[in-house]
Amino acid sequence: MSMETTLRQPNAVLLATRAPGNTDQDLAQPRIRRIHIKPASVDRESVITLRPRPLLWLRKVLVCGWSGYLLISDWPSSVKLDCCLISLLILGTFRTITVSSQQITWTYRLSFLPFYTSQLSLKDQSNIVTGWEERSGLGEALLLGLWSTCVAPLADWLCPWRGGPYRLWVKNTQGTQTLVWRGRVERTFYRNHKLLSQATGLPSQRAPASESQPKWL
Repeated sequence: MSMETTLRQPNAVLLATRAPGNTDQDLAQPRIRRIHIKPASVDRESVITLRPRPLLWLRKVLVCGWSGYLLISDWPSSVKLDCCLISLLILGTFRTITVSSQQITWTYRLSFLPFYTSQLSLKDQSNIVTGWEERSGLGEALLLGLWSTCVAPLADWLCPWRGGPYRLWVKNTQGTQTLVWRGRVERTFYRNHKLLSQATGLPSQRAPASESQPKWL
């Protein structure tokens, strides 16, 4: 009957095996087989970016493509420079909102350079507050498909600071609300609400009608 001894080390297991009929010299020098065990993986905190994503690569490609067209065009040099700077300002200025289980971070970029970052700890936050305004009219009805599929998503991607009728807040234990996101697209609102709930684990509640009315700019 064989005897097996297990010796544990931090990153490996040593198995010493003794077979029957071994001499004392063989028992003094058992066969050792090393089995490596991978260390347990460390869970990293997941960080979620709210929609619309900034798509930095696409913005840079558009700026470079437009600048290349300006170089080969017959426009005056002053017009070329102005158009290049305007495209850099429009496409390179945006906001990124990232959410984790610990905090919310707003990063604002001007011409692709980060110039302002704001953070909010979720330690004393108790709820996610949702709010929106229902709008109806002939203009909205006629442009519903075009607005919801093209115009509104493009506007939220290019200039999200302009806001919209859909809003998401977080509320702390004292009742103070902090605006997390606002936009114009309903499906983006529901998507961000789901992402925010998953990342923070906070319950949701509906904002009163008086608080959910947006300021149209």
